[in-house]
Amino acid sequence: RRASSTPPTQAAQPAESVPSPTPQPTVVSSEPAAAERAPLQYPAWYLVQALAWSPDGSLLAVSAGEKIYIYATADMAQRQVLETGVWASRLAFQPQGPDGRGVLAFGGTDGSLQFWDVSSGERICALQAHRHGTNSLDFRPDGQVLASSGNDAMLRLWDVSALAAPGGAEPGTCPVTELAEMIGGAYGVPAVAFSPDAALVAAADGQDIRLRDPATQRLDRTLRGESSMFALAFSPNGSLLAAGEMRSTVRVWDVQTNETLLALSPPAAARVFIWSLAFSPDGSWLAAGGSDGWVRLWEMPSGRLAYAARLHAGGVSTLAFSPDGRLLASGGLDAVVNFTLTDTMTK
Repeated sequence: RRASSTPPTQAAQPAESVPSPTPQPTVVSSEPAAAERAPLQYPAWYLVQALAWSPDGSLLAVSAGEKIYIYATADMAQRQVLETGVWASRLAFQPQGPDGRGVLAFGGTDGSLQFWDVSSGERICALQAHRHGTNSLDFRPDGQVLASSGNDAMLRLWDVSALAAPGGAEPGTCPVTELAEMIGGAYGVPAVAFSPDAALVAAADGQDIRLRDPATQRLDRTLRGESSMFALAFSPNGSLLAAGEMRSTVRVWDVQTNETLLALSPPAAARVFIWSLAFSPDGSWLAAGGSDGWVRLWEMPSGRLAYAARLHAGGVSTLAFSPDGRLLASGGLDAVVNFTLTDTMTK
C-alpha cells in the first residue's frame, strides 16, 4: 500500500572526515570525494539498513526505519514510500525481462520476505521465511530464484518466477514456493550470494564460506577465513569472492583455485567489523564499509588501496555501485545515504 510520509531532508555535507590514524601504504584520500547528489538525511532513529539500485539504474530503494523510500535517480525525486512494518536486513530488485514489472524483495528482521510492486507501490505478498530474522537475500542472475538466509542457520531457495509476470499474483495469494532448504551454518547465516553464472550459492558460516550447487544443494567446497564473516560479494565475472571479516579484514579468494589472493586490512584498524562489500560493475574496484564509518576502495586484483574516508558517523551498513559504475551509494547507522563519484575516488 502507499503511505504518505514526510520525505527525508537532504543533508548539506557527509559526515566530517577524520584523518587516517596512521600513514596509508599508498596515496589515498582522507577527505570525502566529490558527489553529484546531496546526501539523504533521515530522522536519527531511522537507521539505514539496506539500499539497492534497480537493474537499469533508474530507481534507488532505501530502507530506513520501517519504511522503504523509492527514488527516481535522474533527479532523486521521491516516488514511493512503502510501509513495511518491520526493519529491513536486505533489499534486492528482481532482474526482469522487458514485459515484467519491477519487483523489490525485502528481508525483514522478523524473518519475513516481502515482495513489492515498485510501479504501483503495492505489496504483492509476504511470507515467513526464517525464524529469528532474515539476514540476507540474493536473486539468481536470471531473476527466477531467490536465496535467503537467516538467524535459524538455514539457507533457503525460493521459486519467484511468477512474481514479475504481467498481471501479477491473484489477490490473497503469494506465488512464491520453496525449492530447497539447506543447513547454512552452525548459527545464524549473515550473508548469502549467487555466483554470476548461477553455478554456486555461497553462505557465510562463522569463519567459513560454504559453496553449494544450487541445483543439487550439495556442498561443493569450503573456504576458510580467520574470523567470523558478515558480508559476501562475487566479482562480476565470478572469478573472485570477497568476504568481510570482524577483525578488520577483507579476504579475497580465487574461485577456481580456492586460494586466498588478498587479505586487505585498513591501517591500524584494531577492531573494525567489515559490514558491507560491493564490486564495481566492471570488477576493477572493491568497496568495503566498516563499523568505524569508513568507506575504503581497493583496486582489483592488485589490492592497492585507492581511497579511504570516513563518510558516516555510524557504521556503514550497506554499499552499492550504480549499474553504470559512476556512483557509489553508502548507507549508515547515522541515518544518512551518501553518494560518491567513483572517478574522484580512483584518481
